[in-house]
Amino acid sequence: MSLSNIESRDAASSHTASELLLIHGRLSIIRQFETKMLEMRASGLIAGSVHPCSGQEAAPVGTLMALDPADPVLATYRGHGWAIESGVPLAALFGELLGRRGGTNNGRGGSAYL
Repeated sequence: MSLSNIESRDAASSHTASELLLIHGRLSIIRQFETKMLEMRASGLIAGSVHPCSGQEAAPVGTLMALDPADPVLATYRGHGWAIESGVPLAALFGELLGRRGGTNNGRGGSAYL
C-alpha cells in the first residue's frame, strides 16, 4: 500500500501518513529493544529472567499518545515498552538489564523493576 493510499483513507484512520510512519517507528524501537534483549539473554550477557513485551508494543504507544505528557504512568509486568515510550533512555534500560550502575535502578532491579 502506498502512502498516498493511506492518506486518502480518512474513514479508516484519523492519522496522516507521516503520523502513521512516526507511530510505526515508535513500535519498531520497542520491538528492536526486545529482540536485542532476548539475544543478550540467550548469549548469557543478561543474568536472571527477562519479561519481554513483544507483541504488546501498541499498548504503550497508543495509550501514551492519548495521555497528556504530565499524566503519570505506572507499568507493572512487561514494562519495557512503557519505559521506552515514556522516554527512559535506552542506555539506562540496557544498563539495568546488564546489572550496571548506570541502569534505571543502578543495576539492582533487572527486567521486572524498571
